[in-house]
Amino acid sequence: MARLPSLLSLLAFLFLLAGCTHWSQVEARGEMHSVSNLYTIKLPPHWWRYTPDTSPLVLTRDGLALQQISLQNDRVSRRDFEFTERKLASEMLPQEAAEVVLDDLRSSTAISDLDVLENGPTTISGAPGFKLVYTYHTFEGLPKKAVRYGILWKKQFYDLLYTAPARHYFDEHLGDFENMVASMNIRGVE
Repeated sequence: MARLPSLLSLLAFLFLLAGCTHWSQVEARGEMHSVSNLYTIKLPPHWWRYTPDTSPLVLTRDGLALQQISLQNDRVSRRDFEFTERKLASEMLPQEAAEVVLDDLRSSTAISDLDVLENGPTTISGAPGFKLVYTYHTFEGLPKKAVRYGILWKKQFYDLLYTAPARHYFDEHLGDFENMVASMNIRGVE
Protein backbone atom coordinates (compact mmCIF):
# COMPACT_ATOMS: atom_id res chain seq x y z
CA MET A 1 0.00 0.00 0.00
CA ALA A 2 3.00 2.32 0.50
CA ARG A 3 3.52 2.48 -3.29
CA LEU A 4 -0.05 3.65 -3.92
CA PRO A 5 0.58 7.42 -3.51
CA SER A 6 3.64 7.18 -5.76
CA LEU A 7 1.66 5.23 -8.36
CA LEU A 8 -1.22 7.72 -8.17
CA SER A 9 1.23 10.62 -8.58
CA LEU A 10 2.76 8.96 -11.63
CA LEU A 11 -0.64 8.25 -13.18
CA ALA A 12 -1.76 11.84 -12.59
CA PHE A 13 1.48 13.11 -14.14
CA LEU A 14 1.08 10.87 -17.19
CA PHE A 15 -2.56 11.96 -17.55
CA LEU A 16 -1.43 15.59 -17.60
CA LEU A 17 1.30 14.79 -20.13
CA ALA A 18 -1.25 13.23 -22.47
CA GLY A 19 -2.95 16.60 -22.85
CA CYS A 20 0.29 18.57 -23.17
CA THR A 21 2.18 18.41 -26.42
CA HIS A 22 5.14 20.28 -24.93
CA TRP A 23 6.43 17.28 -22.95
CA SER A 24 8.56 14.55 -24.53
CA GLN A 25 10.61 11.73 -23.07
CA VAL A 26 14.38 11.99 -23.35
CA GLU A 27 15.89 9.26 -25.50
CA ALA A 28 18.68 7.00 -24.25
CA ARG A 29 21.34 9.15 -25.94
CA GLY A 30 19.66 12.45 -25.08
CA GLU A 31 22.40 14.88 -26.12
CA MET A 32 21.12 18.41 -26.56
CA HIS A 33 22.67 21.31 -28.44
CA SER A 34 21.54 24.74 -27.30
CA VAL A 35 19.57 26.76 -29.81
CA SER A 36 22.34 29.36 -29.86
CA ASN A 37 24.96 26.58 -30.15
CA LEU A 38 26.74 27.84 -27.03
CA TYR A 39 26.82 24.44 -25.32
CA THR A 40 25.99 20.74 -25.55
CA ILE A 41 24.80 18.60 -22.68
CA LYS A 42 23.65 15.01 -22.17
CA LEU A 43 20.17 14.80 -20.67
CA PRO A 44 19.27 11.99 -18.27
CA PRO A 45 17.58 9.18 -20.21
CA HIS A 46 13.90 8.49 -19.67
CA TRP A 47 13.26 11.82 -17.96
CA TRP A 48 10.52 14.06 -19.33
CA ARG A 49 11.59 17.26 -21.06
CA TYR A 50 9.45 20.35 -21.37
CA THR A 51 9.95 21.54 -24.94
CA PRO A 52 8.47 24.99 -25.45
CA ASP A 53 9.93 27.40 -27.97
CA THR A 54 11.83 29.31 -25.31
CA SER A 55 14.21 28.50 -22.46
CA PRO A 56 14.72 27.44 -19.74
CA LEU A 57 15.16 23.73 -20.22
CA VAL A 58 13.02 21.91 -17.64
CA LEU A 59 13.19 18.17 -16.90
CA THR A 60 11.39 15.86 -14.49
CA ARG A 61 11.28 12.12 -13.90
CA ASP A 62 8.01 11.71 -11.98
CA GLY A 63 6.49 15.20 -11.88
CA LEU A 64 7.73 18.71 -11.14
CA ALA A 65 6.76 18.50 -7.46
CA LEU A 66 8.88 15.36 -7.01
CA GLN A 67 12.06 16.37 -8.83
CA GLN A 68 13.01 19.07 -11.26
CA ILE A 69 16.11 19.96 -13.23
CA SER A 70 16.38 23.28 -14.99
CA LEU A 71 19.06 24.81 -17.16
CA GLN A 72 18.91 28.41 -18.18
CA ASN A 73 21.45 30.52 -19.96
CA ASP A 74 21.10 34.22 -20.57
CA ARG A 75 23.30 37.11 -21.44
CA VAL A 76 24.54 38.47 -18.13
CA SER A 77 23.07 41.89 -18.97
CA ARG A 78 19.59 40.37 -19.46
CA ARG A 79 19.48 38.19 -16.35
CA ASP A 80 17.12 39.66 -13.80
CA PHE A 81 16.30 38.02 -10.50
CA GLU A 82 12.81 38.05 -9.07
CA PHE A 83 13.50 38.94 -5.44
CA THR A 84 16.69 41.03 -5.43
CA GLU A 85 17.72 44.20 -7.17
CA ARG A 86 21.32 43.06 -7.29
CA LYS A 87 22.64 42.32 -10.77
CA LEU A 88 25.24 40.06 -12.28
CA ALA A 89 28.21 41.56 -14.10
CA SER A 90 30.48 39.82 -16.61
CA GLU A 91 33.60 40.69 -14.62
CA MET A 92 32.31 39.14 -11.38
CA LEU A 93 34.13 36.29 -9.73
CA PRO A 94 32.05 33.11 -9.37
CA GLN A 95 31.64 33.63 -5.61
CA GLU A 96 30.33 37.15 -6.19
CA ALA A 97 27.75 35.72 -8.59
CA ALA A 98 26.85 33.09 -5.97
CA GLU A 99 26.13 35.89 -3.48
CA VAL A 100 23.70 37.51 -5.94
CA VAL A 101 21.88 34.17 -6.35
CA LEU A 102 21.81 33.66 -2.57
CA ASP A 103 20.48 37.19 -2.02
CA ASP A 104 17.62 36.37 -4.39
CA LEU A 105 16.89 33.13 -2.52
CA ARG A 106 17.02 34.82 0.89
CA SER A 107 14.60 37.49 -0.30
CA SER A 108 12.18 35.07 -1.93
CA THR A 109 8.59 35.04 -0.75
CA ALA A 110 8.09 31.58 -2.33
CA ILE A 111 10.39 29.72 0.08
CA SER A 112 11.27 29.80 3.78
CA ASP A 113 13.85 28.39 6.17
CA LEU A 114 16.74 28.64 3.68
CA ASP A 115 19.81 26.83 5.01
CA VAL A 116 22.98 26.96 2.89
CA LEU A 117 24.89 23.69 3.33
CA GLU A 118 27.62 24.36 0.77
CA ASN A 119 28.84 27.42 -1.11
CA GLY A 120 32.07 26.95 -2.99
CA PRO A 121 33.94 27.21 -6.28
CA THR A 122 33.76 24.57 -8.98
CA THR A 123 34.72 24.09 -12.60
CA ILE A 124 32.30 23.00 -15.30
CA SER A 125 33.50 22.32 -18.83
CA GLY A 126 36.76 24.05 -17.87
CA ALA A 127 34.99 27.29 -16.90
CA PRO A 128 35.09 28.63 -13.33
CA GLY A 129 31.80 28.60 -11.48
CA PHE A 130 30.11 28.09 -8.14
CA LYS A 131 28.18 25.31 -6.48
CA LEU A 132 25.44 25.85 -3.91
CA VAL A 133 23.74 23.14 -1.88
CA TYR A 134 20.83 24.27 0.27
CA THR A 135 17.61 23.22 1.91
CA TYR A 136 14.37 25.16 2.17
CA HIS A 137 10.64 24.78 2.70
CA THR A 138 8.10 25.47 -0.02
CA PHE A 139 5.18 27.82 0.54
CA GLU A 140 3.15 24.73 1.45
CA GLY A 141 5.77 23.66 4.04
CA LEU A 142 7.38 20.78 2.10
CA PRO A 143 11.10 20.40 2.97
CA LYS A 144 13.22 20.40 -0.21
CA LYS A 145 16.90 20.22 -1.03
CA ALA A 146 18.66 21.78 -4.02
CA VAL A 147 21.99 21.80 -5.83
CA ARG A 148 22.71 24.78 -8.03
CA TYR A 149 25.65 25.46 -10.31
CA GLY A 150 26.39 28.83 -11.89
CA ILE A 151 28.93 29.80 -14.51
CA LEU A 152 29.75 33.25 -15.89
CA TRP A 153 31.47 32.78 -19.24
CA LYS A 154 31.88 35.22 -22.15
CA LYS A 155 29.00 37.46 -21.03
CA GLN A 156 26.69 34.44 -20.51
CA PHE A 157 25.30 33.14 -17.24
CA TYR A 158 24.61 29.40 -17.09
CA ASP A 159 22.31 28.39 -14.22
CA LEU A 160 21.81 24.66 -13.55
CA LEU A 161 19.43 23.65 -10.75
CA TYR A 162 18.22 20.35 -9.29
CA THR A 163 15.57 20.39 -6.58
CA ALA A 164 13.50 17.65 -4.97
CA PRO A 165 11.88 16.79 -1.65
CA ALA A 166 14.68 16.33 0.88
CA ARG A 167 13.54 12.83 1.82
CA HIS A 168 13.89 10.04 -0.74
CA TYR A 169 13.58 11.84 -4.09
CA PHE A 170 16.58 14.15 -3.74
CA ASP A 171 19.14 11.39 -3.21
CA GLU A 172 17.43 9.02 -5.63
CA HIS A 173 18.01 11.25 -8.67
CA LEU A 174 20.98 13.43 -7.68
CA GLY A 175 23.33 11.21 -9.74
CA ASP A 176 21.32 11.91 -12.91
CA PHE A 177 21.80 15.64 -12.39
CA GLU A 178 25.51 15.37 -11.52
CA ASN A 179 26.10 13.27 -14.67
CA MET A 180 24.28 15.89 -16.72
CA VAL A 181 26.41 18.71 -15.26
CA ALA A 182 29.62 16.70 -15.85
CA SER A 183 28.65 16.20 -19.52
CA MET A 184 28.21 19.92 -20.21
CA ASN A 185 30.51 21.24 -22.92
CA ILE A 186 30.58 25.02 -23.29
CA ARG A 187 31.83 26.21 -26.68
CA GLY A 188 35.07 28.14 -26.58
CA VAL A 189 36.31 26.90 -23.20
CA GLU A 190 39.80 25.50 -23.43
